[in-house]
Amino acid sequence: MSYDLKLFSGNANRPLAEEIAQYLRVPLSDAEVSRFSDGEVYVQVNENVRGADVFVIQPTCPPVNDTLMELLIMIDALKRASAHRITAVLPYYGYARQDRKVQPRVPISAKLVADLMEAAGVDRVLALDLHAGQIQGFFNIPVDHLFAGPVVMIDYLKKKDLQDPVLVSPDAGGVERARAIAKRLNAGLAIIDKRRDKPGAAVAMNLIGDVEGHDAVVIDDMIDTAGNQGLPHRGDRRHQLDPDRGGQARGRPHHRADRGAAARRGHSTDPRRGIRLDPVRVDTRSKESQMNTPEITVKRREGTGKGIARRLRREGAVPAILYGGSAPQTITVNPRDVLRIISGHAGTTQLLSLKLDGDGGARMAIIRDMQFDPVTEKLVHVDIQEVRADRAITVRVAVHPVGEAIGVRDTKGILNLVMHEVEVSCLPMNIPQRIDADVSNLAIGDVLTVRDLRPPEGVRIVNDPGQAVATVSPPMAEEVAPTPDAAAAAVTPAEPEVLTERKPKEEAAPAEAEGKKAPAPKKADKEK
Repeated sequence: MSYDLKLFSGNANRPLAEEIAQYLRVPLSDAEVSRFSDGEVYVQVNENVRGADVFVIQPTCPPVNDTLMELLIMIDALKRASAHRITAVLPYYGYARQDRKVQPRVPISAKLVADLMEAAGVDRVLALDLHAGQIQGFFNIPVDHLFAGPVVMIDYLKKKDLQDPVLVSPDAGGVERARAIAKRLNAGLAIIDKRRDKPGAAVAMNLIGDVEGHDAVVIDDMIDTAGNQGLPHRGDRRHQLDPDRGGQARGRPHHRADRGAAARRGHSTDPRRGIRLDPVRVDTRSKESQMNTPEITVKRREGTGKGIARRLRREGAVPAILYGGSAPQTITVNPRDVLRIISGHAGTTQLLSLKLDGDGGARMAIIRDMQFDPVTEKLVHVDIQEVRADRAITVRVAVHPVGEAIGVRDTKGILNLVMHEVEVSCLPMNIPQRIDADVSNLAIGDVLTVRDLRPPEGVRIVNDPGQAVATVSPPMAEEVAPTPDAAAAAVTPAEPEVLTERKPKEEAAPAEAEGKKAPAPKKADKEK
């Protein structure tokens, strides 16, 4: 029996899942994870997983409740689809800090999360840098606890010019983690005595160890409020390490659980530098990249026909039809409102907030089709489709090339955008304004396909995955200037060619016939 490995991902950190799939050279399996209008999670596995070894990559990061429910429902869907084994890959374990009772009448939420995953049908858990190692004991199934911090950070810190480094644990629970790295770096160790009066508010009371004049490296599994303020008054230079994110950021202590306090403390004057891994995605897309929802007001109209349509256009209105109800409705729209909405919009589809004159509420709709006069180019008719928030629709979205292709930059090739729009399936509120196509790695002759596009969360491209989106063609050959001799030869007129005219066969035929008939009288004379 062949081994069938499948990777699935929810919406928590799809880019991380795609990088893992690329490293393993295994395609990311197809599953739709979306929302109903009331916020419920909808999951549809779009390929066969019977007998397969399935890995679900889903950090239960903020919004924790949403990502946790996505994970549980995906596990249930895969179990009911007869998957052989289901492994939950948790780069971040939500509710991990609630791993014990620190005061009366409080829950142990980390244990509850473990019970929920087992009840959903998970067979194995693969976790990364758990907040507390004892969380492994909350499960009655195998748990693989991996440590990304020592592998990545030790190599990184060895390359830095650190002066007498000291590894600092921000609390008593992180001493073992800090000691392990300090031992490999042959560095000192310090511990912060921290008190926490309420969630999200920590006060550093004492510092155990000497950090004055040293490069202090604070190692922690997460940065929530960036409230560890015990070191700046000790004359040290701080480096804040977070083993759950990747990259470097001066003065911005990001974390998988970043909140407002951490962002406010992440000022450019802050002396900290953070080293992070990436189990939790930071959504850097601006709100402008999501489609706006402009409003448009329409009016009902009575009667149909060319005469009524001409009269409406003379009055400054445009006839339209509203689809999506029990029967199409005849309406009128202001052409200026329609042109204002589509002006500057890159895609074919625009989500609207439709208000019908006389009705109190607003409806969601899209412009389905528009007709323009071929001579005057004025808008003459509009078709509008009413949509529902809980039902996915298929629309067209513009493709936007991003980056400069290698073939264009280095070899002066020509970038050809073969596909200007793609069809996507998503909920109306998730319609993107565009789909970015990264062409920066295209050399001459390379082709970017639909499979290489990365749509936003909750958006699925329905075009053929192998269909070409962009390509780089060789540069056009330059015309070589002619030599003086060749130019002179081109100017010298050539001698005219003498053409002899031939008689057509039709003219030659009568002459031949006359030649054959000429001897006939002589034959008659002989008979006489």
